[in-house]
Amino acid sequence: MISNCIAVVVVLAGVLLSSPEVRGLHIVRVDVPGAVGAGTNNLLQCDYDLNGTSLYVLRWYKDDQEFFRFMPKESPAKRNFHVEGVHVNMSQSTSKRLWLSKVTKSTGGLFRCEVSGEGPAFDTDAKDAHFVVVDPPKGKPFITSSFITPNGNVIGPNESLTANCSGPSGRPPPTLTWTLAGIQIEEKYTTHRLYVVDDQNESFKSMLELPMSWLNQHGHYGETVQLRCVSRLRGLFEDTDTVELRWRRDAQEPASADAAPSSITERRPSLHGALTNEASVSSSTTSPSLFVIAVLSGWLLVTPTTPTWYSISSSKGRH
Repeated sequence: MISNCIAVVVVLAGVLLSSPEVRGLHIVRVDVPGAVGAGTNNLLQCDYDLNGTSLYVLRWYKDDQEFFRFMPKESPAKRNFHVEGVHVNMSQSTSKRLWLSKVTKSTGGLFRCEVSGEGPAFDTDAKDAHFVVVDPPKGKPFITSSFITPNGNVIGPNESLTANCSGPSGRPPPTLTWTLAGIQIEEKYTTHRLYVVDDQNESFKSMLELPMSWLNQHGHYGETVQLRCVSRLRGLFEDTDTVELRWRRDAQEPASADAAPSSITERRPSLHGALTNEASVSSSTTSPSLFVIAVLSGWLLVTPTTPTWYSISSSKGRH
């Protein structure tokens, strides 16, 4: 009987100690954006429960340096202290809401909200949260080689597809993914490599290798489709580069009359991040009625055939 009473008392004591009333003043949560773009204005919130006491002071810290203080009994109630990279909008900030203006990469760090109640107890509670600021990527993604298949930008049923994409630079660098005809391509068909650009920037390069089995399964024969390389950075920045391809039902299928000639084009980014075409190899198929005539050792040889002619032409970059 006595042991049962002791057990009940212990349980009740645990319930009382865990209840907000017994805990006294405490911070409920600190809301800080997970990652934001440089140059933006951002709201940080500190939600606390005084549990019957009065607020003595609220303080905000960045990496253990105090930069904002709210004391309701002081005049003025709000004070701001210089910390590198931290710019507070004082007119909009309150005891629970803190507005940061035009954040930069140096604004990021470990932020802490600290709340203290009035005396004589001066109960205090604090919570931390990481604040990350990301600079926009430098440049744009671009598909660096469009030797896409042995036949240029035309894909036959028994061909594989290979392409490379270089991403923008930054720290952290944007990630790269691929789509073909609107279909997301699985990671198992790609190889990613990280390159150091300089002491402040890195970039990814991605190689895509699609086997003929994938192309045969998802082929849209006779259609012009888009191969896209997509760069993304933490849901804040996104950009794409696109190459058009055409699926051909079989190796002998001629191009349609209104289809543009296929091209094998080596592309590279210009100084301004746009794509530049170095040289274009255009192919066109002659009429089946064409005859190739050759003179061999005094004999005239006439052979019906369907040859393919290739011509090299220079083309200006896209703008």
